[in-house]
Amino acid sequence: KLKSSEVQTNIRAEGHAIYNAFKVILKMPLVYSATIYTDSKFWIEMLDTHIPNWLQKSPDYYKTKANPDMTLKLYNKMKVVKQYTNLKIEFIEAHVSQITSKLKFGGKPILYEYNNKVDVLANEARQLQPGEIELVSDMKELN
Repeated sequence: KLKSSEVQTNIRAEGHAIYNAFKVILKMPLVYSATIYTDSKFWIEMLDTHIPNWLQKSPDYYKTKANPDMTLKLYNKMKVVKQYTNLKIEFIEAHVSQITSKLKFGGKPILYEYNNKVDVLANEARQLQPGEIELVSDMKELN
């Protein structure tokens, strides 16, 4: 469960999802290439551009920015994944019901289908009070 004082946002939830994807990749044997699809331009830009630039300025510069408890942990986990895997993090549009995409399974654009299902769950979770949300995955490292 989340800490009762911890406010959850879509940005934090997306960060947790990417972090979990990193963990899954690291647990799988012989994964030479992996692609994480996300509708979070925020985290793509943070991981690809902002955090590396901040770390060049100062090792603690990230602490002055949004979500400092998550940013460096995500970045460091991504660096570990990249040591073993050709990792790509790609953007997909959010809230899309019909899309022409190469990313299909059985003729259905599955990434968008799952993305929309996650949006429904996230909207339901917003109605809950802090402490009522139970994370299915092991996110102790980020909490």
